[in-house]
Amino acid sequence: MTAQVRGVQFKFVKETHDFGVLKESSEAWYEFVFTNSGNEPLIIDGVTASCGCTVPSFNHEPVLPNQKGTIKVKFNTQGKNGPFEKVVYVKSNVPTSKEKYELFIKGTVVPN
Repeated sequence: MTAQVRGVQFKFVKETHDFGVLKESSEAWYEFVFTNSGNEPLIIDGVTASCGCTVPSFNHEPVLPNQKGTIKVKFNTQGKNGPFEKVVYVKSNVPTSKEKYELFIKGTVVPN
C-alpha cells in the first residue's frame, strides 16, 4: 500500500506525448490522465497552451483524492511543417515550484 501525500498532488501517467508523424491539415488528440494522489480535492483553475494550434480542455469539477481526471489536448497541423514541441500549462491548487504545471506534446508534421 502506498502512502497518500498530504494536501493535493498530481500523478500523471505520462507528462509528454509524442504523436510521431502527422499529416498536415489533420487534427490529433491526446488525453493526459492523472490521479489526485493527495488527500484533498484537486481543483484545476485553467489550462492554456503555448500556441493557438494547441487547444486544451478539462473537467471543471474537483478531482477527489485517489480519483482520476483528464486533460484533453487537440493539436491542429494546418499550416505546420516539420518537428514541433508545444507546452500545455495547468494552473491548479497543487503546490509546485512553478506557477503552472507543464505538460508537453511533440511530433513531426509532414505534407499531405
